[in-house]
This record gives sequence, structure tokens and C-alpha cells, in this order.
Amino acid sequence: MSEVLELEEAQNCAKHYIMSKVQGNIQNIRIDSAKLASIGDITVFNIDGVITLKRGLMKAEDRTFRIQVHAVDGKILGFSIEKGRVRWG
Repeated sequence: MSEVLELEEAQNCAKHYIMSKVQGNIQNIRIDSAKLASIGDITVFNIDGVITLKRGLMKAEDRTFRIQVHAVDGKILGFSIEKGRVRWG
């Protein structure tokens, strides 16, 4: 069996993927949970969090995301993002 990635490395793979795919001025990427799971013979990290996008001088938009990272090679297996809410600040 191959060695599983460290949690921090899987989170970095997720953040780099998000930065390459999400359009807009990313202010912050926050990881809320990261869990190791098995899907058949494949081991993955299920990572959930929030992306904060800057919207003008005084507005920001928070969008929740879920991403699956292969636990051995770091490839992205799935990614979803929900439309967020705009807030001041």
C-alpha cells in the first residue's frame, strides 16, 4: 500500500486547485474540516471550507466549498462551490 499524504499537504493541494479555478479576487481560503475517507479502493481527503472573495472596496462574498483530494497522489477528484452571501467589511 502506498503512503498517504500528510493532512497539510492535502490542504495545500486543495488551496492551489481553488486558486487556479475560482475567478475573482480571493481574500482568504479557510479550511473548516478535513477528513480521511475510503471510496471503494480509493482513499481521499474530504475537505470543506469557505472562500472569501473581495467585491469592491467594502464588500466581500463568502462561498462554501467541498473538495476531494486523492490521499496518495494529491490529484483532485471532485470540487463543488456554492454561491455565497455578500457582506460589508
